[in-house]
Amino acid sequence: MSKGRRIMFKVAVGIPVAALLLTGCALFWASLGWTDADLGRAEVYDLDRSTPEATHSIRVMTWNIGFGGGLKGGPTDRHPGAEVRQNLGSIASAIKSARSDVVLLQEVDRPSSRTGGIDQLEFLMKQTGLTHACFVATWKNNYVPFPYLPISGHIGPVVSGQAVLSRFPIVECRRVGLPQPQSNKWWYNRFYLHRAVQHVILKVGSVASEDGTIDVMNVHLEAFSNDNRRQQAAILVDYVRGHAASRPLVLGGDFNSIPPFSVKTKGFVDEDIDFSGDDTIEQIQRIPGLSEVIIDETPGLPPTVFFTYPAQSPSRRLDYVFHRGFTGSILTRVPRSATFSDHLPVITELLF
Repeated sequence: MSKGRRIMFKVAVGIPVAALLLTGCALFWASLGWTDADLGRAEVYDLDRSTPEATHSIRVMTWNIGFGGGLKGGPTDRHPGAEVRQNLGSIASAIKSARSDVVLLQEVDRPSSRTGGIDQLEFLMKQTGLTHACFVATWKNNYVPFPYLPISGHIGPVVSGQAVLSRFPIVECRRVGLPQPQSNKWWYNRFYLHRAVQHVILKVGSVASEDGTIDVMNVHLEAFSNDNRRQQAAILVDYVRGHAASRPLVLGGDFNSIPPFSVKTKGFVDEDIDFSGDDTIEQIQRIPGLSEVIIDETPGLPPTVFFTYPAQSPSRRLDYVFHRGFTGSILTRVPRSATFSDHLPVITELLF
């Protein structure tokens, strides 16, 4: 082979190899953002140091706000900042109208490309007047190159997670990590959620417990793998069992699972998902002393009244509020008019 041909051969081979190496390095960098420190990090914000008076009840709301994407917002969609602000403004108004004391939120974006770079936690704290908050990340990547084409539609840089907003001061907040689906490819999990239990201890007042504190646990379980969701539920159950029942507990969020008495478990027009054999909620119900504000405390009402998903035409219930150490709940409802996310909120008042 002549010298010229050897050079051409090296160039012909070298360019694709270099392109592959460059692509691999780019994808590796894109998948970064999540660190080992994030597995245990919880960010606490206290804008008001005053302590509210002791109370005989608290109003609790749980709501998957779908990162401010509105009724049809999916996790791979992009939304302009003006649209996101409008949705968040409506969500904040609904929280204020419900006179919520404690709000458990899922799918809350911090400044992210897909939602106009808005810090949704900061926005909601200011708009609701709930001056205490904690945030834990569940999705954090330098760049998510999906959907693949066009490039302008990529999710891009993203930070998202769970938040608790509160009228009451936060004594402590921690993040309890949950495993990713083992069925996912390893490279897929590098861009996938790291779900968590968010555990907040609130200083409510002397009525609440001996030291005036309550536990609040905010969860968002796996949506697409029944096996992984059951695994996460088992970890959650063990975690709750490990905490003394002497302190009142609120356990709520998006469990991505339907109630055990549900007649329909598959064939939903909006999503190809099968809940057959899923016992997530049954696992939670086995925790001693735990009650659920709808399953256990709203007898006589048809289950359809409490469907939470999808918000525009609800066909099933995915969102729950369990409690322990309270005397019961009143005024529990799922407002059908709160169509500012793909989920409807669950609102209840818990009595000490």
